Amino acid sequence: MERLPQPVLTSHARRCLEWEHSDIDRIHRALLSTVDGRRNVIQLESVAKAMGLPEQTLDQLRAQGWVDWEAGTASTN
Repeated sequence: MERLPQPVLTSHARRCLEWEHSDIDRIHRALLSTVDGRRNVIQLESVAKAMGLPEQTLDQLRAQGWVDWEAGTASTN
């Protein structure tokens, strides 16, 4: 059984979250604060949906360098 990807913050994201005035808006900052390497991609997509964000938000954050998949996990794409 293949394990679902578990998004983790990139070093760029961790640095930006430490600064109140970074280049990410409040709603995405709130979603990023839930990325802890323990929740899988499905769980975080549910959080994003509950926040009113589109379902592809995690993919967009990954493409922009804010999150990455934990090493050793496969993408669901």
